Amino acid sequence: MSAVLVGLAGHRNALMRRIVSVAKEFPASEVRFVTVRYDDPTELSARIRRLRDRPQAVLLTGRWHFDRVSRAGELAVPVATLPLRAENLYAALLTAERAAIDRVSIDTLDTAMVHEAYQELGLDDTEVRVMPYDERATRDAYLDFHLDAARSGAGLAATTFREVERALRAAGMPVVLLHATRATIRDGIREAISLGRGTRLAGQQVAMIGVQLPEPGDGLADDPGNYPFQEVRASVYRLLLEMCRASGALVLPRSDRLFLVTLTRAGLDALTDNLTSAPFVAACRAAHGLQLQVGIGLGPTAQIAARHAVEGIGHAVAASADAFVVSAAGTPQRLDAVAGFGIDRPPPRGLTILRRLVEARRGVTDSDGASVLTVGAEDVAEILAVSPRTALRTCRHLVDVGLAWPVPAVRAPQGGRPTQQFQLLAEKLG
Repeated sequence: MSAVLVGLAGHRNALMRRIVSVAKEFPASEVRFVTVRYDDPTELSARIRRLRDRPQAVLLTGRWHFDRVSRAGELAVPVATLPLRAENLYAALLTAERAAIDRVSIDTLDTAMVHEAYQELGLDDTEVRVMPYDERATRDAYLDFHLDAARSGAGLAATTFREVERALRAAGMPVVLLHATRATIRDGIREAISLGRGTRLAGQQVAMIGVQLPEPGDGLADDPGNYPFQEVRASVYRLLLEMCRASGALVLPRSDRLFLVTLTRAGLDALTDNLTSAPFVAACRAAHGLQLQVGIGLGPTAQIAARHAVEGIGHAVAASADAFVVSAAGTPQRLDAVAGFGIDRPPPRGLTILRRLVEARRGVTDSDGASVLTVGAEDVAEILAVSPRTALRTCRHLVDVGLAWPVPAVRAPQGGRPTQQFQLLAEKLG
């Protein structure tokens, strides 16, 4: 079974670096990863849609991010989040002074979980204050909770929010960050892998695409003297074969005017750009000026999928639309063709840039003679002959489209601000 593709989504911070570090422990034969950086939860769905390879599941860093992403719109893939458990609290308390942990204010964790953890540690929890997670609460609400607890005698704050930690530290209050342990991260990644496998199995359902030619304007389709129509039919057949070859689809004539394309749901997503464009329509229109009707049918069997494909053609004809998709449950939905949907697509800008960077770094090796494919903005600026600011934007673009991973910053030997580094994913070049 091929590897599952999992998206690691979050801000570019220490937690994401830890997640990427743990992700590298998983064998490539089991799972591949793509990092999806976002600053605003409302951006995540759009960023995932722009990825060349869409992940089959996404791992978010916590429930707070999941709720904000969900409010912005449903993601097209299942989502796992890093769990919050007692071990997160244990790790935080181990970093605190013994005298302070009996008077603590704790956010996000469940009250019962906190009291159980204190009992297991043999600690008194009578002066422990807890504000459980509430999807309606803002970060300012959690900050106010800790400040109020400090005024009531709490000697330490434990928070899951880095912004709250910084504000409390600036206010002079002792604070520890409840961060995900490596064990917690492994569990979250395993959950994402499980969800991704389920998505892939769903993608194996049968799909059918019905492509119907318009009626000939000067005779019946089976008229042996209607040579212009027969030539156009043969040309459309070749066009379908050429476009479907990469998806592993089977193209068969069903009648003189109707072709049926058989493939899996995963192949359908690849061919139709995840059901955002109607296949063949623009290409055939450009080649012959014909208005095709396309019906896409899904179903657990080939017979049901074929019936839904034909129903989709009927909906397209009735609505004067390019295409309709009929789900496995029989629900029709209109699709609009994307102009320029063709056979040959130029390589994405990110791949072109990645190839230039990888070729330029081939001669840089470590002590073992292995190629070093880690670059900073200054390296990219020199290779591409652009300004450092443009180079940094280029690096972030490579990260956004899954062609590079951000790695921990490196402090320059002469001191100063650490330099952000990026790991080039040369395997994406094929």
